[in-house]
Amino acid sequence: MDLALAWMAGIAVVWVPGAMGTRLLRVGGQDPISRFGEEIALGLSFWPILFLLTTLCGLSWSVATARVVFAALSVALMAIVIRRGCVPRRPDLVETAALGLVAVVAFTRIRQIDGVVFPLWVDSVHHAMLTRLLVEHGHLPSNYAPFIPQSTFYYHWGFHAVVAFVAWISAMTSPVQVPRLLLGFGQLINMLTFFAVYCGGIALFRSRRAALLAATFATLVSLFPAYYVSWGRYTQLCGLLLLPPIASAFWKMGRHPTLGRLVEVAWLGGGLLLIHVRVAVVFAILAVILAVVLVSQRRWKGVLSCGVAGAAAVLIAGPWLVHLAGTPQVRALLAPTDAEGLRWQTSNAAPDDILWAPHNALLFTVATGGLLGLTPSPLNVATRVAAIAWWCVLIVLLQRTAKRKRHRVRRRYGWRIAIVAAWVAATALLINLDRIGLPRLRLLPNSAAIIMLFLPVSIVGAHIVLWTCQEVIGPAGSRGLIMVATLLIGIVGASMMLHIVNPDTVLATEADRVALEWIRKETPSKSRFAVGVQPWIGGSFVGVDGGYWIPLVADRQSVLPPGLYAWVMPQDRVTEITRLLTSWYQAGQTGNVAILDRMRREGVTHLYFGPRNATPLRQVMASSPLVRRVYGEEGVEIYAFR
Repeated sequence: MDLALAWMAGIAVVWVPGAMGTRLLRVGGQDPISRFGEEIALGLSFWPILFLLTTLCGLSWSVATARVVFAALSVALMAIVIRRGCVPRRPDLVETAALGLVAVVAFTRIRQIDGVVFPLWVDSVHHAMLTRLLVEHGHLPSNYAPFIPQSTFYYHWGFHAVVAFVAWISAMTSPVQVPRLLLGFGQLINMLTFFAVYCGGIALFRSRRAALLAATFATLVSLFPAYYVSWGRYTQLCGLLLLPPIASAFWKMGRHPTLGRLVEVAWLGGGLLLIHVRVAVVFAILAVILAVVLVSQRRWKGVLSCGVAGAAAVLIAGPWLVHLAGTPQVRALLAPTDAEGLRWQTSNAAPDDILWAPHNALLFTVATGGLLGLTPSPLNVATRVAAIAWWCVLIVLLQRTAKRKRHRVRRRYGWRIAIVAAWVAATALLINLDRIGLPRLRLLPNSAAIIMLFLPVSIVGAHIVLWTCQEVIGPAGSRGLIMVATLLIGIVGASMMLHIVNPDTVLATEADRVALEWIRKETPSKSRFAVGVQPWIGGSFVGVDGGYWIPLVADRQSVLPPGLYAWVMPQDRVTEITRLLTSWYQAGQTGNVAILDRMRREGVTHLYFGPRNATPLRQVMASSPLVRRVYGEEGVEIYAFR
């Protein structure tokens, strides 16, 4: 029930302002699938910008005000539609196939979280924290208290503002409901990736069938972004939903500038800066490449419009960017300490297991025209043989095509693929300058960039498949073949997407949820819990079980703050917490009950052991005279100090 409510409210909240925007600005294209992708992107940008504006004006949101504003937007949209007399038409073959594939994608995203209680892994905890803070304050807070005291508010919050509006409009605002809403809305935007990739595909190569295949590759073949649910990478996914539409709008404005396009790019750019700065950096790299192309074509008016739109986007997000510039975290990017440099070096690794995730080799092979098989990449024999065979086929087709229609192929495909290749190469170079002896740019780690590769790889791969089919069987025959292939790929891919959640990232179980409700009802409001911990990035600690959610769901204190604490608190306070958690972690691994005296001196009143916590310390708790068990159900044990 919570999932259905999250999806219905989420679709309405995101689509209504975006649909108004495309109609008022007259920027929606003729293709309804691509237009829907634009509307979703505009809607995702609208709410953070509005939230920032109301915060600057000293206003606060609530369930009542959010519903009034949303109702007014809905009425205005209906009035625009009625006035313009939009007549629905019967969907064509591509649109019908897209609806079917979207239904398949939606089914996989729902099935993936079947039985999941709360959002998964580490990031989800501070995403829920941010959403709760926005919901309860109704404006941007100055820090993360009470969940992280003595903290600096600097983490990107645009995605959480959208979730906050969904929470207000659906009335899912309780501490237990917010994590459930976050999980459901996260899977909704994962499904909406289909429309974003389609929007990028049709803008780059002007082929609806290839765009449909690209969207299918991205959502039903590629492990990413479907696997984002296992990590709780909701903010980055939300930013990626804006990336293809803003790139498409930027390119269209550069070629045929209009006031509506300029406002659209500024609107999307401002929203992207509030939702995810790293994705905004990736778009900026692409924007520079597109601007160079526009300059080479002497489209000076378009270049000027692009510059004005970029400046307007920065102006829209300006108050937040000014705040960021004054935070110690951002200053550390410019003058990092040795500890910060070591932490960045650790997080900037390019792990092979992410790069060569399932199906990535297949997509890389298609997108590179088989050239992957000629590289020293760690591929198995079957993949390498297939890559080399694909390369040979394309070489033969390129030679044959060069004799017949050399200029047409070059004009239609070559330079567009070159833009995408240059974008990927420039991004890889800029985030790895330190590997070639240049100053390091600490803006985007390799791991975050690698899990974005599905976007360019899916689009380029789909268009190479389309071109191959056209060369082998001709344009007429390729249309039907591409449609059949897309549907088959979608059905087969869906069967491999149903169970994508990594069980190692499931911290909270149903037993934890029940225990957290018991804590909320049965323990004093000033209780402080010690929960299971494990080492994390940069010397920080995170939880091992559902006890990690105690502050957010049960509203009780914990010795373990949400994962952002190591980045948003003063260093001396972080050191104190780290020392305590290090001692607690080591005692847990050795079963040293002497730690209990220290924990009691630190104000701890209860100990929480969830089903995933099987440390030696837990085994000896029952015999300790210092504590007594007050709860024991379904693998969860809670002890109180005597």
